Formats: sequence, C-alpha cells, structure tokens
Amino acid sequence: MKRLRKHVLALLITAMFFISIMASLALLMPVAQASPDEIVIITPHAVTIQKVADADFKAWYKAKTGRDIAIIWDSKDTTTALALIREAGGNPAKVKWDVWWGGGLDAFKIAKGAGLLAPFRLPGDLEWEDINKNVPASFAGLPLKDTTDYTWWGSALSGFGIMYNKKYLAASKLPTPNDWTDLTNPIYKGHIISCPPSKSGSNHMIVEIILQYYGWEKGWALLTKVGANTAEYTEKSAQVPPYIGKGERGIAPVIDFYGYGQAMVNPDVVFLYPPADSAVKSTVINPDSVAILKGKGDANPAAIEFMKFTLGKAGQKMLFNKDILRSPVRPDVYLEAPSGYFNPFVTELKLASYNDTLGTLRWDIINDLFDIMLIAKKDDLVRAWEAYTAAEDYIAKQKKAGIDTLVPPPLSLPESDAKLAEAHKALTSSPITTAEAEAISPTYKDKREEYKAKWLAFATTKYSDAVKLSSDAKVVCTQEVSKIRETYLEKIRSEAIKALEEKVKTLEANTKTLSAQVTALQVVATNNLYYGLSGGVIIGLILGLLITYAYLRKKLA
Repeated sequence: MKRLRKHVLALLITAMFFISIMASLALLMPVAQASPDEIVIITPHAVTIQKVADADFKAWYKAKTGRDIAIIWDSKDTTTALALIREAGGNPAKVKWDVWWGGGLDAFKIAKGAGLLAPFRLPGDLEWEDINKNVPASFAGLPLKDTTDYTWWGSALSGFGIMYNKKYLAASKLPTPNDWTDLTNPIYKGHIISCPPSKSGSNHMIVEIILQYYGWEKGWALLTKVGANTAEYTEKSAQVPPYIGKGERGIAPVIDFYGYGQAMVNPDVVFLYPPADSAVKSTVINPDSVAILKGKGDANPAAIEFMKFTLGKAGQKMLFNKDILRSPVRPDVYLEAPSGYFNPFVTELKLASYNDTLGTLRWDIINDLFDIMLIAKKDDLVRAWEAYTAAEDYIAKQKKAGIDTLVPPPLSLPESDAKLAEAHKALTSSPITTAEAEAISPTYKDKREEYKAKWLAFATTKYSDAVKLSSDAKVVCTQEVSKIRETYLEKIRSEAIKALEEKVKTLEANTKTLSAQVTALQVVATNNLYYGLSGGVIIGLILGLLITYAYLRKKLA
C-alpha cells in the first residue's frame, strides 16, 4: 500500500513538473489571434492603388501591433461615396465604413459641415505630433488639413489637366491641345472622352476650376462646347486613361496621376497642366483627403492606425510606387523620392486661385446642371453645336471671300455677327447665374427635383433656339452679302451715271465755248467782209478819180 502511494505521488510530481514546463512554454509563445482586426474603407481610388495600399498597410500594421488585419475595400466614386455617407448620417446603425480615403477638398468639407467626420487629433502622441508638424496647413492658397477640428487631412496632392495620345492626334491630323479653351475647337469633336462630375470627384474639380477661372458665363460656354465635342462619358474616372493609352480616344481632362501613370508606360501619352506653354496655370493643385467616419470609424482603433499609416512616412513614401505615382502631402518625404519626381512644393508654377468655400457650397448644383445640360440633352446639344459651327463657318467663308472684285476681304458683316452671337448665347447659356446658384444652395436639397425639371425644360428650349438662330444667321448672312453687293453695284451705277453726266456737262460746256468761238469768228469774218468791201469801194473810187484826172488832163493838153 505504501509502495502504491509512493508510485502515485511520483506520478503526481512528474505530472505537475510537465504541467509547469508547458505553462512556462505557453507564456513564452505568442497567443494565436482568434480573428484578424478589421477595417472597412470606402474609396474612389483605383484597384491598382488599393492593392498596393492593402499589402503595405497590412505589413506596417503587423510590424507595429503584432496583429493581422483584414481590409474591406468599397470602391465608390467620390460623389457616390459622399452621397452614401450623407445618407448614413453618422448613425452607427447605418454607417458601414471606418475610413473614407480619397476625394477632393470640397467633398470632405461638405461631409465635415454635416457633422459626418470624426476628429483625428491626438495631442501628446508622438506619431500624431510628427504628422501634424509635417503636413502643412495650406498649399498655394488651399488648406491641406482641417486646422479647426482635425477631421479631414490631405493625404496627397492632386493637380488637374489634359492628357492626350500623340500618335492618335498625328493619325487624325489634329493639333496638340495647349489649354482648356483649345478643347472647344470643333475639330476635336468625337475625339474627347471624359467622366461626368457627378461620378468623379476629380472631374467635378475640373469643372469647378473652369467655372472659377473663366467666370460663370464663359465657364459654362467652354464646358458646353467641350461637352459637344466629347464622344462619350465613362461611369468611373479610372476608366478614362486606358482609352487614351490604347489610342481609342485622343484627349481627356483628368487628374494628374492618371496622366502620369499612362505616360510612365506609354511614350505616346502626354499629360500637361494647362496652359502647357506658360508657367502661369489655369488649374490648381489641391489635397486628396482622408478622414475617419463618425458612427463606426471613431469606435475602431484600426481607423486611427490607418490614418497614422497614410499620413506617416511609410504611407507617404508608398505614393512613389509605380502603380500609384501620387504627390505626397508631406514635403519631408520628397528627400526620398525617385530622381526627377515632381515636387509641387518647389515648383515655379503659378497656380490659379480657388475658392473652396464656393466650391463646397454649389457642389450638387453644378453636378446636376452638368448632367442635365451636357449629358441628358447630349443629342440636342450636338445638333445645336453642329448648326452653330456650320453657321459660323458659312459666315467666316463669306467674310474671307469678299464680293467678287467689288469688295476685297475681309468682309464686314455686323448683322450676321449679331445673329450668330444670339445663337451662341442660346447654345451656351445657363438657367441660373452664379449669384442664384449661391442663393439657392442652402435649400437646394429640398427643391432639387423641382429645379432639375426647370433646368431640363430650359435646356430643351435653348438648344432648339440655338438651332433656329444658327439657321437664321446663315439667312441673314446671305441677305447681308446680297445687300452689300446691291449697295456696291448701285454705288457703281450711280458713280458711272454721275461720271457720264459730268462728261455731258463738260461736252455741253465745250460745245457752248466752241459755239461762242464760232460766233466770234463769224463776227470777225463779217466785219472783215464789210471792211474789205468798204476798202474796195474806197480804193475803186480813188482809182476812178485818178483815171478820170488822167483822162481829163490828157484831153486838156
């Protein structure tokens, strides 16, 4: 019995020894993660950018926390993303995303104004302090971060311009575009591709830049003509660059990294900040932003980590990747940029001024105006544009031709120009002024459908009017040229008659003079006759007397 107890005791001691060893080993070994952390990101960025960011953030997160993280990407264009975020309203039961990454300044300011963004502000946190120190407050007059509540932060800098395919333009015998205004030339009709501002934050920015730089009326005139020249609109802005790269279309207004990305792999592709031939630009460079969403992201620590990654050196240097090619928002990371990489902080470019408050205010209005006038009524627009350009060409040819040999070119046709100007005004007009756009913006959401219906009717009428006025301009031109011809012919006839009359008068005067001279000669001749006769008589008398005297003398002798 005692022996049995000794064996049992030995077994217990052995078991306890092994248990203690296993427990010690367990403490030394990392605890297996039951499930990875998770973050949901809504973004307009292309899948190529998402793939790079997915791999880099996961590696960075793992190295920092020792934990894995799953990233769920929800690809939405900026306008759709903003609409969905507004619809969720910051309600935890409706907000599906932790972070909103990518999109222009205006969209993020709208979201902030609606109270939909959570602050990323961690005073005393070394990583945050480094980020706040190295992300400038502004660039070229535009804010790069929310310095009041720290809700949105610029994560990259984006410029806007024109990309084109040199080989396509050469094959189509088209000139190289230099500025936004060049795209209004009718020769580019059918060669331009774009994305509507309602489906792309970057294209919305391009539209707003044009409206601010040229002014409301001239801006809409430019956009209308470019819209008439545009062959098609894509559903996403990321779908545009491949068309240019493959040479399926020739020209596109785009965000800079789309153009540079294609140019990196295709020597036929060129991107320019307009105008290409000047350091003074008709475009801007603004922040492409990132923010934590209220209602979900503010309760997820991983959202904070994504902000730190994106705005920290690791995430900023990631932008140099050949599949991204963005401009970092931190000046300090350009020291590690590839040779020749564009650094907007040291560029000598003079950028256009931009009112981000105004851009934020009329975001929805401009999207709707563009969609109605340039897309919904695209067929009517094209017909009106063709009628207008036909009238413009007709009048230009008449001016260049002159009128036979009567009137040398260029011919002045003020009545035709006036009628063509009426057609142009009808074609390019907007249903509201810039002041009206600002005035209706606070209540626009409530009356949106009412306004859209009015604008659709306006667009229908204006394009119909433009067609008629363009046709009228050609008729007026024909009549004006005919009138000028008749005027000049009448002038020639009048001058010929006047010249003939002068000749007749001269002839009559000459005839009178000649008549007077003849009369004078007749008088002289008559007088001479009288004088001759008188002289003859006298001489006869004298001779008679002499003969008589001689006879008598002879007789008397």
